[in-house]
Amino acid sequence: RSPEIIRIKHVNGVAIDVFYHYREEGDCWHGGVKVRWHNKPFNLVKGVFLGQTYLIPEDYDTYLTENYGDWRTPQKDFDSAFDTPNAEILNTEELAIHAFRMLLSKLIKGNSVSVDFYLSCLQNLGEDNFVKKFKDLT
Repeated sequence: RSPEIIRIKHVNGVAIDVFYHYREEGDCWHGGVKVRWHNKPFNLVKGVFLGQTYLIPEDYDTYLTENYGDWRTPQKDFDSAFDTPNAEILNTEELAIHAFRMLLSKLIKGNSVSVDFYLSCLQNLGEDNFVKKFKDLT
């Protein structure tokens, strides 16, 4: 759906997003339909992973921190649309649709903490009426 991203799904079901990165006036960004993520410009160097050589950011710690915050601490319910410190919203409607989908998923799973999180996200996106009606019903 976006020319800036290639989505790959492994046979085991794990999804991987490969982003094109663009440099503009002291900024390096990558993005999709809903959000764009901004990074400090970086150089690529060769890095070895599982016996294969790949190009990686020279200062990978800064890159990962900009994109994930505390990337060394696993976050079970990490949502790249809402949990990234460097995100810029591109399409509020798409982001709201994503939040509604995630809210439904968390409701079905009975994850009340995540339900509250996505209700807060929806409220921040201007869906106050929905959030109020939802809370009145529950």
